[in-house]
Amino acid sequence: MEAVFNGAAVQEGRQKDLANYRPITLLPVLYKVFTRCILARIRRTLEEAQPVEQAGFRRNFSTLDHIATCRRLIEASREHRLPLVMTFIDYKKAFDSVEPVKVWEALEEQGVERIYVDVLRECYSHCTTVFHPFYNDVVVAVQKGVRQGDPISPNLFSACLEHVIRRCDWSNYGVNIDGVRLNHLRFADDIVLITESPEHASEMLHRLDEEGSHCGLTINTSKTKVMRNQFSGDTPVLLKGGAIEDVDEYVYLGSQLNMRNDLTGELARRRKARWAAFNSIKSVLEDTRDCKLRADLFNSTVLPALS
Repeated sequence: MEAVFNGAAVQEGRQKDLANYRPITLLPVLYKVFTRCILARIRRTLEEAQPVEQAGFRRNFSTLDHIATCRRLIEASREHRLPLVMTFIDYKKAFDSVEPVKVWEALEEQGVERIYVDVLRECYSHCTTVFHPFYNDVVVAVQKGVRQGDPISPNLFSACLEHVIRRCDWSNYGVNIDGVRLNHLRFADDIVLITESPEHASEMLHRLDEEGSHCGLTINTSKTKVMRNQFSGDTPVLLKGGAIEDVDEYVYLGSQLNMRNDLTGELARRRKARWAAFNSIKSVLEDTRDCKLRADLFNSTVLPALS
């Protein structure tokens, strides 16, 4: 069962910028059923290897867990006048960049049976992408990334990221909560580093970048941001000799955070998103009298913009 990369999807920005394109994996339905069966057999093993800091693609976990944790940290730091530095990590095309060989290494490290690792390795051994320059087909072997659209891909990526973070050795960093140090939160590849000083944030960021590079992951310094409160000083957070940009607010997992814990901006952003979503389906709603269709459109388009 071969997988072929064919076509591309514009993510955002200028259409003539190749960086705004991402390949789409066309996978046979039979292959997806097969990998879903593999996932059913190894899911429990993978979940047991994940710490509570990882909430992405896990049962009984939600973005709300991490959002609430961030807001509580901000509230507690203001109440007790404690320094707090939050560094929001952005990777360059994380799912398309991981090295498959590191994924298989991570699976074995986390207790997945060798037979399943070998099966997945074989599934990835004959993947190609096709270009059509001047009407001539050029076939290139794909040697990086996990397949977007494959049911098992999110779990493979999470396993690889856990493999990276285990090697970062952040045990002495973070904020102390009842004797336990909380130094980061992650939802898939959305990572926030939590420290008491910008110097510690720089050290954690450097270790993450160094260990991630071994697996093909590269931190996007232009989109990585730092948010800090007034008690943490103004020392810049550094990576590769450059300073990471400081921001007063940041949209994390769909919720706007700031060190004042002020919800005014978040409510305004939600209202704007709600009207934008409604206007995108307004013409369809006006042209149909089918109440069920109108309700389904509203529930699938407008409500997600509010939650």
